[in-house]
Amino acid sequence: MPLRSLLRALCSALLFCAFTAPSRAQAPTIAFKLIDTPFTVGPVNGVVFGNGTFVVSTATSASLRVFASLDGLRWQETILRTTSASSINSPVRFANGKFIINDVTVVNNIVTANFRTSSDGITWTNATAGSSPTQIVTAVAGDGTRLLAAGANSFLVNSVNGGVNWTNVPLNPGFGSWHSLAYGDGRWYLAGSFTSGFNTVRRLYTSTDGFQFTLSAVAPDVASVVFGGGRWLLVGQNGSAAYTSTDGVSFSATTFPAGSPFESSLDSVRFVNGRLISLRASGRLLQSTDGVTWTDLAATFPGGLELTGPLDLAYGNGRYVLTTSPVRAGANSLVFSADASVVSTAGRLINLSVLTELTGASDSFTLGYVVGGPGTTGAKPVVLRAVGPSLSALGVIGPVADPRLELFAGAAATGQNDNWGGRPELASAMASVGAFALTGPASLDAAVTTALTTRDNSVAVSATGPGKVIAEVYDATPAASFFTATPRLLNVSVLKSLGTGLTVGFTLAGPTSKTVLIRAIGPTLGDFGVPGTVADPQLTLFDSTSTKLAENDNWAATPALAASLSSVFSSVGAFALPLASRDAALLTTLPPGGYSVQVSGANNSTGTALVEVYEVP
Repeated sequence: MPLRSLLRALCSALLFCAFTAPSRAQAPTIAFKLIDTPFTVGPVNGVVFGNGTFVVSTATSASLRVFASLDGLRWQETILRTTSASSINSPVRFANGKFIINDVTVVNNIVTANFRTSSDGITWTNATAGSSPTQIVTAVAGDGTRLLAAGANSFLVNSVNGGVNWTNVPLNPGFGSWHSLAYGDGRWYLAGSFTSGFNTVRRLYTSTDGFQFTLSAVAPDVASVVFGGGRWLLVGQNGSAAYTSTDGVSFSATTFPAGSPFESSLDSVRFVNGRLISLRASGRLLQSTDGVTWTDLAATFPGGLELTGPLDLAYGNGRYVLTTSPVRAGANSLVFSADASVVSTAGRLINLSVLTELTGASDSFTLGYVVGGPGTTGAKPVVLRAVGPSLSALGVIGPVADPRLELFAGAAATGQNDNWGGRPELASAMASVGAFALTGPASLDAAVTTALTTRDNSVAVSATGPGKVIAEVYDATPAASFFTATPRLLNVSVLKSLGTGLTVGFTLAGPTSKTVLIRAIGPTLGDFGVPGTVADPQLTLFDSTSTKLAENDNWAATPALAASLSSVFSSVGAFALPLASRDAALLTTLPPGGYSVQVSGANNSTGTALVEVYEVP
């Protein structure tokens, strides 16, 4: 049986291309629950997430306390200070891999400020320095090297040694306070409100080095600034307008109509969970990916509570934590937590499989897989296999006798497997993803399970001699546990000599169809130093019933097709192809199921090719 026919037969039998039945999607409501304890010791200043941990701070005239939590539900308290006449302290912020809080104390009318830093939110280092600010710090940002902290009375300080020593930045726009500071793509923006005569004016400054700031005119009356997802958002006074930019230089304005949700309250925006979220006075949360179009986050809160507007919002480990301001003097803040792990309703890639031949012990090929996605977090479990001996039970003639796997994260080797050894946990993992069973514990097939924490990953497949082999990458997240925050397989690929032809299988799962980009790259690989590439690859797409769905020879056959595909290449992070290249590409939307791609060289030519399948947002 030809390799292409065998692969499609295996896919159609659900033996080779794992297919998970669509799960019933949950309603996309984000239900916030009140955390009763331990936040009854004073007003909560804010909440941040970093290094896998939520941190909240509270301050009274008697103490300064911080609380750390991995899940947003169970909190560990650390008392930083127990005596002072001061009752106002800075919120905890996170930048450059550290939590930072500015603790202002007043003893016998003497004001002292301590910058404290921590990596875990539990153990704190006192970083007092002669130039530490004696004012409340409300905003901190970092570029990986330097830290900037800004706050009351136009105070702005800079640290280049992790917050140990601080230097005043000579920027004096008048009496008032900086309340918003952000860094992104080589640029800083700083916004604040200041008194000019009998009027309050807003000031916006920018810098490319964190030392020299200049007054910016890119947007008037800016209330706050935020950077995230490669985009700047400057929020206008009272939320009446927003200004967005992808380069931090040229901004586009959007004016919100009278009566819009932002007319009086888009003063505070956070970039969390891969999106911009506004904190509104009514307690309603709105979300946007571009700063222009906003939709309801569908947040709900327990009934019977007297709510003020959100004070701060953080996201991590699949959960939101939100704090509010006290309803009245002497009252405590409210702290809420919400599980954001809504079951995903999106189609997704869950498998890449390659059935091919190795010419001998010196022959090998590589499977690549890119993991992640906007708003996702955590590790990605996968099952990797190189099957040879067990193919005989499926009627395959001449399989390799002893295949081997070598795992890589980027260029770093992370593990290997030669013989799977019949380990029960491996057998269970293979069954859970729908992979066909291996013939027994003594088979010399290779298999491994691992949890990926890196974006770019690959596995090299080799054997002790010639023969047919199936190499597979499976997403091992159960369908019922595949949430919107679960990392996905964004791109799967194989780099291999075509021989007489190469067949690649992939599987789409989820309750909805998915748009995918499929490419067969030959000539352009030479630009990356790959020798012996196929001169003119062509690809054909089949479904699990062996029905031909589409085909392509030269990707840029027409100017319109070239322009459309070039835009898609850029959106998914695929490298560009020259217009005159004879590489092949297809863009198609497919329902859930198993598919195969046959790649061959025109006029029976051969050589090395890269076959890729990308999910398209």
